[in-house]
Amino acid sequence: MLRDTQRRIFELVEGILVEKVMGSKESEIAAVLIRILGNYVQPRKLGKILGEAGMYRLKSGVVRIPDVSYLSNQRYASILEVKDQRIWAVVPDLAIEILSESNSQKEMDDKLEEYFECGVEEVWYVSPIHNTVRVYYRLDESSSVAAQMVFVHSRIFPDLQFSVQEIFPE
Repeated sequence: MLRDTQRRIFELVEGILVEKVMGSKESEIAAVLIRILGNYVQPRKLGKILGEAGMYRLKSGVVRIPDVSYLSNQRYASILEVKDQRIWAVVPDLAIEILSESNSQKEMDDKLEEYFECGVEEVWYVSPIHNTVRVYYRLDESSSVAAQMVFVHSRIFPDLQFSVQEIFPE
């Protein structure tokens, strides 16, 4: 991940820098998800929640920056001995991507495949356009939750419940 003087953020995908664009609306959704997940994870001491600058080296030549991610204590322990790591050489348990109009279907399909190939357990694609959350458990298994529903579909957090409408700005 490199930042230029205009504070742009880039992922490293197969050795190529790809700009990661996130607008204010997507950032607001990420902040709400961080609060919801943090309120669940922190009292239970389950692990770490990272925001839109949390960088993971998934494999050689690939650095991804999910908009929100969760790293269990078990996975976090594997990097504790390395001091001052800007890019964590570990795979998150959960990666959440806030979709925007600039995301292509191919880009998101490739990213999903890469996440599961590297060992991510669950991926959420949050669509502000459709007010839905699609939870992927594997490439070929997912469920969709609409804004008027209560979210109860995470296998990582089986008793986590919140109104999906809560995450979308009015």
